[in-house]
Amino acid sequence: MSLRNPSSGRPSTARPIPQLPDDLWAHVCRFLTDEQVRGMYSLNRSLYRIAMVLRYREVSVGSLQGAGSEGAKRCLSIADNAELRGHIQSLLFTSTRFGVNEFSSSDNFAAAEAAIKKFGDQLAVVKVAVTRWKSKVQSPESPIAPQFQRPLSPSPRPSGSLSRTISLSRRKTQEQVARDQVIADLSFFLGHLPKLRALTIHHPDPGEETKHEDAWSLSLLPQCGSEAPYATSLRTLALSGSIASWKRLIPHYYEWPHLVEFDVKVDDGYQNAQDNTYALRLELAPFIRRHSKTLMGVSFRSAMALDLTSLYDGMGWLPHLESFEIEQPYFPPSLNHSDALNQLLLRHRDTLKSFKWSFVDPSGATVQSFKLNPQDWFEQPPYHLTLPSLRHLRLSFPGPSESALFEGAHFYCARHTSTITQLRLSGISLKLFQFHELLLLVGSKHLQELDISLDVLTSAVLSNLSTKFAALKTLRLTYASVGRQKSTSEPILVDPTAGGILKIPNVPVVKTWQFRQDMATLVLSGWQLVELYLKKSGDRSWREYKVDQVGKLVVKSLPRIGFVNDMYREAFLQL
Repeated sequence: MSLRNPSSGRPSTARPIPQLPDDLWAHVCRFLTDEQVRGMYSLNRSLYRIAMVLRYREVSVGSLQGAGSEGAKRCLSIADNAELRGHIQSLLFTSTRFGVNEFSSSDNFAAAEAAIKKFGDQLAVVKVAVTRWKSKVQSPESPIAPQFQRPLSPSPRPSGSLSRTISLSRRKTQEQVARDQVIADLSFFLGHLPKLRALTIHHPDPGEETKHEDAWSLSLLPQCGSEAPYATSLRTLALSGSIASWKRLIPHYYEWPHLVEFDVKVDDGYQNAQDNTYALRLELAPFIRRHSKTLMGVSFRSAMALDLTSLYDGMGWLPHLESFEIEQPYFPPSLNHSDALNQLLLRHRDTLKSFKWSFVDPSGATVQSFKLNPQDWFEQPPYHLTLPSLRHLRLSFPGPSESALFEGAHFYCARHTSTITQLRLSGISLKLFQFHELLLLVGSKHLQELDISLDVLTSAVLSNLSTKFAALKTLRLTYASVGRQKSTSEPILVDPTAGGILKIPNVPVVKTWQFRQDMATLVLSGWQLVELYLKKSGDRSWREYKVDQVGKLVVKSLPRIGFVNDMYREAFLQL
């Protein structure tokens, strides 16, 4: 590729852009700024398109509160860019806080309708996060009782507009009409996406809103007798919010013929615990059972302590179920609850490939309140059941518990050591002797992804991981401190009965410079690890990890590592 230097008038030769696969260029484009992406248009159109696909696959719109709002401007600017518009697969609406004044201009609706028409039918994912209603105007007070008021004449609107017509009735205040219009607009929008593959809807607790005058409801899913354009295309449905909203969000007697993934997240529910149980048995379980022929993944996450016995029993048999995830606060399980979970796993033992069981602190808890009695869970029937097709296993806990917890988790993992390729033990901070037990029980040549947390990180830990998990591709490692493994008084020994792994004595916690002496000569060139995620205890995510000498020493000992904490190895070492 030849470029001309305007100052000298002589052509200057630049190195040609290398011919790499699109997926590699996609990783490169992740580190480009918006200005750099725009500059690529004049250099390489193909690379520019790849960058557009990667950066604008998911679009977030804060709100469509009117033609002049930031959300509407962003939506229209994206819709007007033909080069960009064709790559959008996911659209996220995060707010619907409308006031009646914002519906007074038909230009708002015309602008939104024009934007949606330009999006066409290429959208694959739509997420609607509905916030609690906050009206911007006060409803007029009238001395006449509502039932005797005459209905107001409907306001004229352009025919065929996205908003349809707003009409005021004697039973609806202006705020209620505006809220109804929001629902109508969103429903109409979804109805114009015949190729929609994924739908995510969040709805807050309507019980809190019913205490106020501006209470409202939302129902975006098709009801009995209705046909949605995306009825045959929807593959993934995710609902979050309150159990009390299921009556409106879960369509009764309706079935998506190709639904394969169903995700439910519970933030709160009824004050009466029995009402929550009824909702699980009469609303959620029947919906799952109606899709038993197609569902391959079911996820239920709750911030409330719920007895899921009725859900486990009511789901029935899903012949194609491959992934099952449960996340809930810890509570003393009943015998019926344990038996129901055991029967659920038993019904799907031949098809289940992924099992995730997570415990979290209850919503609203200000301090760590998790305390697990191992006899409550690890002596229950599910832990005596082997799943022969299991590939992904995740056990997650919010904090440390009794030592027997580790033994129960290790033995349960050991039952599946011949099949699992992904193991995640989140929230279990292993001491060195417990890590040694994990290697003895779970060491597998098939494991490709591992997530563990250690009290002390030493050079022998990395050596042992490379020995027992030779096929590992992704390692997520959390550590609290570092220790010095080598010393003149306590040499490292090899245990001949443990497959060549190193004995790990109790080591003292040391400073970074002492840890450096151990790591200086450690080079695990034979370990084909590709991705590494490092963080210290207390970091909420890998992105919070502050790169220091410990992290760099670990990365330097692994010469085949390509990515560290979602960045290139070279970029990580330069921080």
